[in-house]
Amino acid sequence: MVRFVIFFLLLFQSYILFAEEYTIYLNDVKVKSILEGFHVDNIINATGESSCIGFVHSGIFNKKRSACLKPDIVSALKPILVSAFPKSSETRPIIVRINQLNIFDYTWATKEIAFVNLSMSFLTPTSTGYQELFTAGDFYGRQGMEVIGTHSVNIADAISHCFDDFAQEIGKGEIIPKQISDAELYLNPLSDPGQFAIFRQQQIPKGLFKSFYDLRDCRPDTVTAFTIKYVVDKKYPERVRAEISVPSQNDTPEYFGFSDGKNLFVWAGKGYAVTVRQQNALVLYLDKKDIDKGASGSAVVLGGIMGGAVGGLLGAVAISAVYKGTKFPNNSGDIGKSVVYLGSGGILPAVLPEELKPESRTVIFHSKASAINSALKVVYETDTLCTLLPGQYLKLSLPSSFKDFDLILTCKEGVVHSRSIHPEVYNTILFLCKSRKNGAISLTEPTDQLYDDILEAMQGSNTTVITKLRENN
Repeated sequence: MVRFVIFFLLLFQSYILFAEEYTIYLNDVKVKSILEGFHVDNIINATGESSCIGFVHSGIFNKKRSACLKPDIVSALKPILVSAFPKSSETRPIIVRINQLNIFDYTWATKEIAFVNLSMSFLTPTSTGYQELFTAGDFYGRQGMEVIGTHSVNIADAISHCFDDFAQEIGKGEIIPKQISDAELYLNPLSDPGQFAIFRQQQIPKGLFKSFYDLRDCRPDTVTAFTIKYVVDKKYPERVRAEISVPSQNDTPEYFGFSDGKNLFVWAGKGYAVTVRQQNALVLYLDKKDIDKGASGSAVVLGGIMGGAVGGLLGAVAISAVYKGTKFPNNSGDIGKSVVYLGSGGILPAVLPEELKPESRTVIFHSKASAINSALKVVYETDTLCTLLPGQYLKLSLPSSFKDFDLILTCKEGVVHSRSIHPEVYNTILFLCKSRKNGAISLTEPTDQLYDDILEAMQGSNTTVITKLRENN
């Protein structure tokens, strides 16, 4: 019995120690594509992350863990790409630049769904530098039970889809090579979306966008005739919807979007939503009721895997998953400001939920139950980060590369409290701090219910936010 207890404690301890990180292995997956005539010569990582690519939920406690490719993204992807596109005397070299690679999973309703969001650019060397040929993207989802094991397959499938899209663009004669310099080879196009044609053309003629790429690269079909029926919400004019009819087709397919000559519209799960170009972003408004209604029936099966005419539009089920827990403003008719993600054509909240950002969040709350007028100074190494009064917060939002560190809390009585912090990427760790009249300082992790209540009360007016610390010595 004692041995069993000891074994269980050791097992539980190892689970705690190693639960922060989950490794995705690509050894047993293959990339398959219709692309011919090219071999992969090199891979460039422009994601900003060396190995972390998202998060998963695993174990008996369904614990959220950061997910990584080991030893890094390039080393993990290179074998499957070189194997899929080997070099021969009849192939041309291409360089694959990874602009975005994120995975995550959710338990949504009665289903588990695993997602991958991918953007990659295809480039080729020339005698004078390089040519950027095309940027492809895919938002891919798979549902099932224990979907944690499907992430590697999802990544391979998303890569295959991007290569297929590249091949199809070549077949349609839509590739327009762009000459770039050596320095530009490593630039992520998603960091400067204004370069895409949809933002460079001032007036867009009336026409249909069959795919996301047609919209992003401003290639409307101005030949096919179609009619438009508008549905205007008088109370919320920004929530215009539209339906289209194409007389030459018996069943109007779902186009990614269209232009009526004045405004852009994008398919949003229930009709086409008016979409405005604002500060190099494509902005539209989603209604929570539309999302809930769209995330049913076949949409659950096809969400994020629709492809074809939809061109990678994020399925309604994916929208629901991303918006899970999002509070829509009560004074705006449950309208949610969203954007068309220019990496893959998905629709995401305009303000990305924190849980999808590749960072760790450590929050310290100085309890209102502390001694009156007590002030806590928070120090990192030799830097004073802030001074907290009762009811105030310190929030450290740090990149995934930042590992364990120590914080020191001091009060005017001279009492010092040191605490080692073990940040978890994609997670928020909360500490409740109390200071007493005698200067004693306690730092504890609150219960789940208290955790939610404390975080809900955190606002800009009572919070100091720090996004960078000096690297650990």
